[in-house]
Order: sequence, then structure tokens, then C-alpha cells
Amino acid sequence: MKKSSLSILTVCMVLISVDHSAAQSEYNSVLQATGKIAGDINRGAFSTVVKNVAKTVSPFLNIFSSVLKLIFGTSSAPTESPELKYLHQLSDSINLKFDQVNSEFSDVKKLIDWTAVKISYATLETNIRAVSDHFKRIFEVPFSGMNEQKQLFIMNYKNGYTDSGTKLYEGFMLDNGVISQGLLRPAMKYTENNRGQMRTFMLGILKLLIMAAKAEMAYLGIKGYDHIIPFYSHQWQVRLELFQEKMNTIDLELKDNYLIQAKTDIDRFSMNNLGLSNHDFSRNIYRELSSKYFWRDWLVVVSTHTEGRNDAHSRVCNGVIKSTHRTKDLVIDSVEKDKPYFDINEVYKVCAALNHTCYTTAYFIPCAPIYSGHCSYAYGLCQPQISHTCYDYLLGSKPCRRVRRCGDYTYTKNAEAIFTWFTNIRNSCSTYSSIGIIATDKNPVYYAGPTEGNTNRLYVYDLGLCKYYAHFFG
Repeated sequence: MKKSSLSILTVCMVLISVDHSAAQSEYNSVLQATGKIAGDINRGAFSTVVKNVAKTVSPFLNIFSSVLKLIFGTSSAPTESPELKYLHQLSDSINLKFDQVNSEFSDVKKLIDWTAVKISYATLETNIRAVSDHFKRIFEVPFSGMNEQKQLFIMNYKNGYTDSGTKLYEGFMLDNGVISQGLLRPAMKYTENNRGQMRTFMLGILKLLIMAAKAEMAYLGIKGYDHIIPFYSHQWQVRLELFQEKMNTIDLELKDNYLIQAKTDIDRFSMNNLGLSNHDFSRNIYRELSSKYFWRDWLVVVSTHTEGRNDAHSRVCNGVIKSTHRTKDLVIDSVEKDKPYFDINEVYKVCAALNHTCYTTAYFIPCAPIYSGHCSYAYGLCQPQISHTCYDYLLGSKPCRRVRRCGDYTYTKNAEAIFTWFTNIRNSCSTYSSIGIIATDKNPVYYAGPTEGNTNRLYVYDLGLCKYYAHFFG
């Protein structure tokens, strides 16, 4: 009988040991996943976070109080086991990641006029960071002082936290479009609908909420409120799922409604930079647009404004064509970065057709007979004292002979008429988001990449005799 009882006790101890080890393995896996999402938040990896945060952090909150019990349950022992010491260190690492100050988040907060926001954001952030700091110190003090630091954490939670996590969550989710309500619309207003800055702002709020949820779960675990821990853990799980959905909704709103804000940005830039050359103007506004609206590829064409001349005609699908204070003419357009590039061979065919039409519609007017002898000999040079233009042309065959003649070409100067030469692609946005022609003497500058000129998105063609540039963007 004694032997049987001893065997049962041995089996139970083994099962407990195995179960204990399995739990530690699960905790280790969840803590590592949470540490990764904390790192993603700190790096600003918005797309990754918005997909994974709820499903990653929810298991963390579920096991967090159990991990604390495992660690705190040994606080009376003289030393930690290696396994518990590792959990201790891993928990401390996660605390540090969530408490890490993001300078970009701080910069975005400075843009907001918080006096126009009813929610006392600064107080909520201060409360959450204070209670989180007291909790973090539990892992920083000597092992022997853990119990004392737990009491300081409990006292700060009772006196200073004041349910700040819930208030911050409600302030974020309150989105009725009124400027004085909630957090999102004021942030969008003062960042001028900057998608990148709003991503930083939302990630910063998310991190504060996770800090708050962690502090609440820690308080309930330390106090031994085991029966209500699942309720509050589930509550935060639902909140994080809704928060995640809201982040995605706002991000898509900023992505889809970019053009309204972009037009405002273009007007502001134009007003503030009237004195820039065409080259500097196009380069600088391209950099500003491509940085702020980073998910799109941009075209910027800047040319000198010419009053009363029909010397340019362009079409854009996702942009703006405008004259800025009678100094510069702008053609600005953009496409999604994942839009396929156009087929350059097809562009070459269109350019060949345009060039053919140019040559067949232009006709030569020779100089008066008195001047014709100055240019009408083979390989001759124009006479510098004569104010007429010499043109090369080929004469004869086997071999051809280059001859010069005196005169000029006449062609249509109506840009709208020349634009009709584009035929069926004039009004279609499927391949080319923007096409157009601009007179060469308007000195146009084209940007669709870090440097001026042609890129995979842009091709510019000189129409030669017609003295126009044609561009294709898409």
C-alpha cells in the first residue's frame, strides 16, 4: 500500500512538472510574439501591425497574469530558477519596448493644438506612463525588493491611474467628424491629412493602450482577482480588434482621399515659391509630393507661362493642370505604385505616328530669291549676316546628298489641334494617366523620379519641326 501511494505521488509530481514546463513553453512563445509586435510598433511597421496586433496581443493579455504569478510566486525564494529568470528577463524586455519613447510620435503630437480637443490627452498619457513605470520597476529592483515595489505599483494604480486606458480608447474611437471631439479628426487636421504622420500617431496611441491594458492585467493579477481577469482580458481583446479596424479605416480614408489635400498642398507650395526657376520648382514640389503621398508615383511638369498663346495642351486622370499666378504652368499627376508600367514599344509607335503627322502637315516656305543663294549649295554654311534660317534636306540617291536651303517651316501652332493627333489614347486612362504637348520655348521641366527626365513611368519625345514636346506618363 505504501509503495502504491508513493508511485501515485511520483506520477503526480512528474505530471505537475511536465505541465509546469509546458506552461512555461507556451508563455515563452507568446511573450516572444508580443515582443516582436512591440518592435514592429517602434519601427513604424504599420501594415504589419494593423494585420497582427489583435491576434498577437490578445493571447499575451490572457497569459500575462499567469506569467506574473509564476514569477512573483517565487519572490520568497532566495534565487530564481533559470527558466523563471528567462521569463523574468523576457517580460522586462517587452516592458522596455512598450515604454520606448518614439521621437516621431512626439513630433506629431506637437503639431496638434490640444486646446481644441476636449479630451485631456496629456493627462491620460501621463497617468498611463506613470503606472507603467511603477510596474516596470518590479522587474528592475533587486529580487529581494520585488514585493515592496509591487505595493508601490498598487498604490500608484489606485491613486493615479483613474481608468485612463478606457478614457484614451474611447477618445480614439469617438469619431463623429466634429473637430472638438475625439482624437482622430484633430490629428488629421493638424497633420494636414499626412498619412505617414497619422500612422505614427495611431501606432503611438496603440502602444499606450497596450501599456494600459498590461497595467490593468498586472494589477488584477497581483491583487489575486482571478475570477474577473478573463472578463477584463476579453474586454481588451475586443477593444484591440475594434481599434485595429479603426486604424485601417482611417488609413484607407487618407489613402483614397489624397487628391483633395494634394491640391491644397500644391496651391500652398506655388504661393510660397513663385521665384523659383522651373527646374527648382519642379524638383522641390516633386520631392514634397512623393514624400507625403509615398504610395503613389508622381509626375510634375513645370513650364513658363505664356499669356494669350495656345501652346500647351495636356490631360491628367489623377491630378491637376493649372497656371500659378501667371508665372508657371503646372501639369501634376500620379498613379498607384503597383500600376503596371506602359509598354515603351507602344509609345515609340505613337511617337512615330505623331512625328509623321508633324512632317506631313508642316510645309516649307523658301526665302526670297535674293537670299536663296546663301544656303542652296551642298554642305554649305548659313551666312551669319543673313537673318534667314537654313535647313538641311537630302537630295538624290546612291548616294544621297545633303543640301542646305534657305527658308522656314510653317505648322499649326494650335496645341489643341496637335493634341488630336494622339487619336484613341487622348481620353483613356487605362494605360496613360497623363499625356500632353508643351511648346519647347516654354522651357518645360519634367520630373517623375529622383532625377529629371525619362523614367519607367515617363517618356518625353521631341516633335522636332513642330517645336513641341510630347509626354506619356503611366
